[in-house]
Order: sequence, then structure tokens, then C-alpha cells
Amino acid sequence: MKKLLVIAAAVIAAFIIGRWAWGEAAYRYFQRHCDTQSGEFIYKTVENVEGVYQMRLRDPRDYFDRVRKGDIPEDPYGHTNSEAQMPWVTFMGNSDPKYAYEYFETTLAPNRSTLELRHFRFENVPKFTDEKFWIYRRANGSKTNAKYNNIIAEQVPKIRSRYGFTWREIRDSWDRRFGIYGGEVIVVDSATSEELAIRRGFILWATFSDRIGICPGGKTDTTTAGFVMRVLRPRTL
Repeated sequence: MKKLLVIAAAVIAAFIIGRWAWGEAAYRYFQRHCDTQSGEFIYKTVENVEGVYQMRLRDPRDYFDRVRKGDIPEDPYGHTNSEAQMPWVTFMGNSDPKYAYEYFETTLAPNRSTLELRHFRFENVPKFTDEKFWIYRRANGSKTNAKYNNIIAEQVPKIRSRYGFTWREIRDSWDRRFGIYGGEVIVVDSATSEELAIRRGFILWATFSDRIGICPGGKTDTTTAGFVMRVLRPRTL
């Protein structure tokens, strides 16, 4: 019996030490990503941009509900419910026109929850057609007008934006083993296919340990919109 207890204690100790060592390895690998790869890389900026095109949609299912169930989004660092469900709010909803576009283009249609937002109302009742794209534009461009945050949503056959943004997952084989999730937001000039800027971030949910981390820090619902606006600077109304 004593021998069995010694063996059991040794197994438990090995498990605890092994889990700690794995967690440390995962965190160090994650920290290496943070030190060498994460951050904003802006190669060119553009002034007086009126609107932008969302080139790739996010999964609109609730982010927090998915994470609680272990269903991690493809790019959890860049993913937010606001961009996935109603991106025009973060890109057009700021009361200061220096930090808001006049229009926003996407393939995402409005839904009942977005139609009922109190602080950001639709001026029209959106009509659904067979056209591919949606354009969300201001009903009135002046921030002194009471309808500044009112918008008109329409389906259109083609976009008018020259500039857009997209995203992609970045993970190597060791990222997957260690529970590291990386992603990039890329700002693009569609006329030249040039990448104007990249924002890269990582989240650590270490496999077999309780280590967690995020870099760069300070992620909010407006992180992506703020980054895009630092590259494609909105026209001041």
C-alpha cells in the first residue's frame, strides 16, 4: 500500500510539474510572438477618405457565447461582436467626423437588432433586393444636424470604395499545440492590390494549463475601426 501511495504521489507530482512546464513553454513562445510579430505596421496613409469596404465578414454569432462553449473564432484577437454584427456603427457612429466615415460598404445586411439601435437610426426602411452589396451612408453630413447619426441603407450592384480592409488567421503548428491564436487586419488599396497596413495580434489560451495572455493589449470594440482610420483618414465634414 505504501508503495502504491508513493507511485501515486510521484504521478501527481509529474503531472503538476509537466503541466507547469508546458504552460511556461507556451507562454514563452507566445511572448516571442508578441515581441517580434505583434503590433501595427503602417506602410502608407491616405487622406480625405470618404468611405471603406469590408472585404471579408466575421461570423455574426455571439463571441462570448462561443468562447464559453469552447468554440474559438478563427481570429479571436481581431473578432468583436460589433464588427461581426453591425460594423457600420463603429466605422460611422462617432460624433466627431474626423473619426467617422461618410459611408460604409459591405455584403452584410441589416437585421432587426441593428434596426432598433436608439443612438444610430435608419432613416429609411431597407429594401432587400438581389444585389450583392450594401452601402450605409449618412442621411446628413453635418455633425450639428440632429440627424447626423441617422443613416440610409441600400443594396447596390457594385461598390464605390477604392479602399477596404480584410482579415486572416495566422497560426503555425506550434501555435496550435500551445493554444495560441493569431490574426491580422489588413488595409488594402483595391486599385493596386497594395497592402497599406497590417495590425497583428495574438491571444494565448494555453493547452493543458491555465496560462492566458493577449498582445497588443487594450482591445476594444473600436480597435479595428481605429486602426483603419489611422491608415485611411476620414474626410473632415
